[in-house]
Amino acid sequence: MIVKYTNKAAYDAAGKPTTESRVALIDSTDEIKVDGINIVTETPMCGDAIYHDGTKVVFFKGGDQLNHSLLASQGFTKVGAVVGKVGDKTLGIHVDAQGNFKWCDCVQHEITTVSSTSITIKLAMAGDYANPVSIPVTLTSAEINATSASEIATAIEAAGNTGYVGYDNHKWWAFYDEDNSRIIVQNDASADYRQYSTAIGGTGSNITGQLCVYGDMPANSTLFRKNGYSASYGGMSYDKFYSYYSVSGKTPTSNMTAGGDVVNETSFNTSQYCATLREQFTTYANYIANCMVMFPQKYGCFNLPDGKTLTYKYGDDTFTKKDGTIAYKYPAMHSAKTVGFSDIPKIDVGDWYLPGVNDGMMFMPDDKRDIISATIGKMGGTQITNSVSRWFSQRYYSNNAWFFSGAYGSLSTNGVGNSFRVQAVVLL
Repeated sequence: MIVKYTNKAAYDAAGKPTTESRVALIDSTDEIKVDGINIVTETPMCGDAIYHDGTKVVFFKGGDQLNHSLLASQGFTKVGAVVGKVGDKTLGIHVDAQGNFKWCDCVQHEITTVSSTSITIKLAMAGDYANPVSIPVTLTSAEINATSASEIATAIEAAGNTGYVGYDNHKWWAFYDEDNSRIIVQNDASADYRQYSTAIGGTGSNITGQLCVYGDMPANSTLFRKNGYSASYGGMSYDKFYSYYSVSGKTPTSNMTAGGDVVNETSFNTSQYCATLREQFTTYANYIANCMVMFPQKYGCFNLPDGKTLTYKYGDDTFTKKDGTIAYKYPAMHSAKTVGFSDIPKIDVGDWYLPGVNDGMMFMPDDKRDIISATIGKMGGTQITNSVSRWFSQRYYSNNAWFFSGAYGSLSTNGVGNSFRVQAVVLL
């Protein structure tokens, strides 16, 4: 339907449709306006909605111009919300954040050389990596074979292989990897905050022990805030970052400089140790603004392979547990890959991926997140609010990954054993 108006004033004074979309033509300026709800757009912008009609992807204007119930009655299925552009592609975020999926990494070492039948294996038992248990092993022969692996496994059990309290699968075991001519000493899961550790040692012999699975993804702990280098965190959502750290930030006991721990507001304004910060930033608001993550930047986690590359490479990696079952090493990544629809170009299963930090910087800041969440809410999805956290694909360290902390409004890190939501994204 096309409705004509003589001028802009007449158009502004007229009522607008609330149950349909229409085209309005303003004669005096030849201006065309599209009003109402469920307006199809060929140039999607941040906050617009992504649907499919069974054969193709359709973009609609988001927010108050969206009526999901009406679209559903017309046969459309919700997909997600537009985050922005990556090159000539549209980045979409899945409307429903999937449940809690931890990054699971098995702890695995290899023994490739044994030169004595009298050896010692040192393992962190019961999750206490600070106090490894020395396990004496007498081998039938100094060879890398199934018999030696079995003798090592027997010795581990004899030493009291109890695993971490509350986690029965946290038990060490050994087996022979025939394909690679090595003995693997493995712990099945890393679901605790502790860093499980092994030290392969020998008595009067050489044993080559090498980390071969644990933390085999690329990792980088370097991050720059606007005020300088930070070891592990920076602001990603200004409002929440300010509200949290103004109260719960550090109370310093020595002189503070930019780039270090974020201090609380009272300390910033009154502490003798914050004189340099006050001189540099004048107000706490300015200080917090300069604690936000520098974006774009080409350092650290931003310089790692992108989220799509990492998810496609590692998302289906598995390992075998002691009980013979197969588990995904990176369930958060695998979960992102499982989103999809049947035979819909670009949004089928396998087209989705766990976002990288660069992707996340597009939709976690307050202004972007509010726009996107308004549309996701209209679609009946899980909004990206300050009360939730989201995984990113990049690792900070072998047993830590980068993630958005809803509680702190920050780009931060956490142990891979913790559970946070997965918010898959796709390029269209």
